[in-house]
Amino acid sequence: MKRFFITGTNTDVGKTFVSSLLFNNLENPCYYKPVQTGYDDPNFISDMDFVKNNSSIINEDNFKCTYKLKYPLSPHLSSRKTNIEVSLDKILNDYSNICKEFDNIIVEGAGGVIVPINDKNEYMYTLIKSLNIPCVLVTTTKVGTINSTLLTIEFLKGKNIHVHGIVFNMFEGMDHEIDNINFIKNYSGIENTLIIPKMSSTCTINRDEIKEFIDKI
Repeated sequence: MKRFFITGTNTDVGKTFVSSLLFNNLENPCYYKPVQTGYDDPNFISDMDFVKNNSSIINEDNFKCTYKLKYPLSPHLSSRKTNIEVSLDKILNDYSNICKEFDNIIVEGAGGVIVPINDKNEYMYTLIKSLNIPCVLVTTTKVGTINSTLLTIEFLKGKNIHVHGIVFNMFEGMDHEIDNINFIKNYSGIENTLIIPKMSSTCTINRDEIKEFIDKI
């Protein structure tokens, strides 16, 4: 049984791409996106659709989402603007039902760990802690990642949330990136890490490319 919460140091660090890799490497998995924002854009591809489009699994039951919100904003603001309250209890209830169907579950958050999910002082880290599953932290290797990555790790540790591993995404092979990775590993003490090279565009990736990454990993 493998269940992980995929979080990131920020938005646009590749959480959904990493979720796709992990999803495709599990047997009969479920991908769960508790809150998805941005449905107002007619060209919008949801994170759930991205994972689905890049998987050989076509059964709709393997892909779940509790809240589909209109505006591409933080969950709390998007829900406020559409007058839809995001309920932590409903998310936990949906997750509980998913656990009855699937052993292997990938849960993907929105933004970073202190992103508010509603106006009740409940945040993404509140959700992670309530789910009581280890998290995988997705970050980049660019300049500035040491500060943002270590701050996120220290915060999660302070909330007694287990960081199962770190995924360093968009690696380009530069010397400073290697140093960043080594510094973060040494400072945090987290040895379970994965380095993913930068791609030209994750928006156009297909199932064969996903499989190629899995085989390399």
